[in-house]
Amino acid sequence: MGKEQRIAIEIAVENAKISVHFIDHNQRPLQTAFEAEALIKEKKVEVIIVGIEDWQTTTLVAKIGSLAQVPVLSLAASPPITSPFASRQWPFLVQMSHNAIQQVQTIASIIQSYLWRRVIVVYEDDVSTSCGNCGKISLLTTSLQNIGSQIEHHLVLPPLGSTTNPRGTISEELLKFANGRYYSRVFIVLRVSLPYVSLLFEEAKGNGLMRDDSAWILSEDITNFLPSLDYPTMLNMEGAIGIMAKFDNSTKGFEVFDAKFGFKFLQAYEKERYYEPSFQALIAYDAITTIIKAKQSLSNNIGDHIVTSKSFLQEILQRLSGKVIFDQKHHDLGVSTSTRLVNIASSNYREVLDFSSDDIEDEDTAKTLANVIKWPGNLTGAIPKGWAMPTNAKPIRIGVPISHNYNNYINYTGSRALDGDFCLTRHVPNSVHNKDFKGYSVHLFKEVLQHLDYRLPYVFIPYNGSFDNLIGLVHNKCFDAAIGDITILGRRMELVDFTLPYKESGLSIIRPASKSYNSHGPWIFLKPFTTKMWIVTFFIFVYNMIIIWALEHGSNSEFRGTWRNQLGATAWFTINSLYFALTETISSKLARVVVIMWFFMIMILTSSYIANLTSMITNDRLNRTSIDVEMLQRTNAKVGYDKSSFVNTFLEDLLKFNSTNIIPMEPKFEDSHMELKARNISAACLEYPYAQLFVTKYCNKYIMTNPIHRFGGFGFVFPKGSPITDDVSKAILKLTELDRLKHLEKRSSN
Repeated sequence: MGKEQRIAIEIAVENAKISVHFIDHNQRPLQTAFEAEALIKEKKVEVIIVGIEDWQTTTLVAKIGSLAQVPVLSLAASPPITSPFASRQWPFLVQMSHNAIQQVQTIASIIQSYLWRRVIVVYEDDVSTSCGNCGKISLLTTSLQNIGSQIEHHLVLPPLGSTTNPRGTISEELLKFANGRYYSRVFIVLRVSLPYVSLLFEEAKGNGLMRDDSAWILSEDITNFLPSLDYPTMLNMEGAIGIMAKFDNSTKGFEVFDAKFGFKFLQAYEKERYYEPSFQALIAYDAITTIIKAKQSLSNNIGDHIVTSKSFLQEILQRLSGKVIFDQKHHDLGVSTSTRLVNIASSNYREVLDFSSDDIEDEDTAKTLANVIKWPGNLTGAIPKGWAMPTNAKPIRIGVPISHNYNNYINYTGSRALDGDFCLTRHVPNSVHNKDFKGYSVHLFKEVLQHLDYRLPYVFIPYNGSFDNLIGLVHNKCFDAAIGDITILGRRMELVDFTLPYKESGLSIIRPASKSYNSHGPWIFLKPFTTKMWIVTFFIFVYNMIIIWALEHGSNSEFRGTWRNQLGATAWFTINSLYFALTETISSKLARVVVIMWFFMIMILTSSYIANLTSMITNDRLNRTSIDVEMLQRTNAKVGYDKSSFVNTFLEDLLKFNSTNIIPMEPKFEDSHMELKARNISAACLEYPYAQLFVTKYCNKYIMTNPIHRFGGFGFVFPKGSPITDDVSKAILKLTELDRLKHLEKRSSN
């Protein structure tokens, strides 16, 4: 029983003929149950009130009460998830309940409004309270999943009575955050013992977890006791927000109770401050006054009727904590109260939002609220990132892949690099400098930083392993991020978050280009006919000249004269006939028949020549721009791939290439070129951006396909839930709209 609850009960029984006996809990459920049994037998008590937040003790006392047929009233809220047969198992147990589901949903709404994707849940792992906590955690997990968030870590504190050094235990748990094991800085504090609360926030402040990137959300199990916490504890908790029950403190009944309560509290605890009665004190007062009213309204003994009375079931009592309704079916004294959001500031707490009239899911309300709240680290007018943001002392560690020589994207000029699955410490070798990194990806990242609303201290760390291993290191928190030509894949997004792509990607096939028509030089016009065809054509031409001369020589003066004139006239006549442009007159009828036959042959030769030449040129050009992937598969052609990439998986699973025909290559253009030149492979499969660079580097020696299968593009990598991902994506989108990406890529290629 808390000290405020004890005082509230004493006030409630002042004018009633009821005697009260108190038992100290001392974290021993079994001993408490024995003492309750002794009270029933020796003191003949009519009602037992359990005021501790302890479900195990409550159930043990309820079992004894049921055997003795003595009602047991629990002031502790029932677990959110209880057995439907609880009323049968403990028929004399009456619980002062309030809506835990609504509280959890409210916390989830706050998380959703401020786009926090990862949270830390803090609770005490007490055997007696684990059921209540597991119910809340189950509800919280479901609510967070519904809004796209999740619990990154359960910060579980051992039972307060089981540890001799609670401060050391808390410090050891919080040290994991300082070492970078967890990134989230959104802490949800569920049910923990009040002594733990003081130690928790003192150690959190000492470990840098109350900075302006952190957010602390308290459940009602904590906030309802805020009036009882001392000044140093409230000072350490500054910036935290919490869900707190709201009660009407303007009624006359509350004013009378407040005056009495304040007098008795300060009289009993002179050195402690007093602000107002806690909600738990009001619950205790309302419980006793409700029992007193029930006893007055019933003719028989309270033990016989408080649990079974049907007339009392219908009565709604307006009490200090709210409306109290007795539910006979579930044996609950339900307290209908509204809730409010409070903010701890200036060593006190103040209401910043009334959930009965305001909706935090409303965007305007959420923004207004963010400006009103004083967050940890004295942050005002902004929303905490809820993430471990880098500082100059602890910059964000960015892994940069340097396993290939595609210098357009990453060009590393340093010497030392990490490789394999080796996991880093926070220490970065002094030999690594950011200036050693250049390339399109590096230039883009630096440009992105200029469009962020905050500073992002960083250090580049060269990594010589595979891309998948690099993704794993970000997932395992060895790196805080990764930049470079990292392809966005579905299976990778299960481990990390990617920004928007800054470059399209896909699979492309490269093979040596066949000899082009350009290689024939000026003699291209001779290629449509074979040598034999040209010889036959020449002899037909000469034969036609002789026939025409023989038929026209005797009767046509144009074919007479010296032998040179006759040869020239005959040759000129035959040549002109090729173009159907005859200037000489034909007199012989037989010669005309020969000319007609010659025209017909010329038409056939010309058409064939043009068709062959056109076909040859067209086919050459097609051969330089098309690759038959199915032909490569049918002929069991060997296909090379960059062994540092994921391409082999797609070649085997998607394109159905035989695994024995898939040849790994060093991630260098020179190696691919030598393999293709030596005909060790028939083609190479590279990602589309690399294929473009390869073909450009070797000019007309190779041809490539357009992407035969598309991926998500190149993007930067951050851990799951990182708010930096969205900020970087927005910056990339802005640079795309400003057409800066093309400029940066062109500058990098030059």
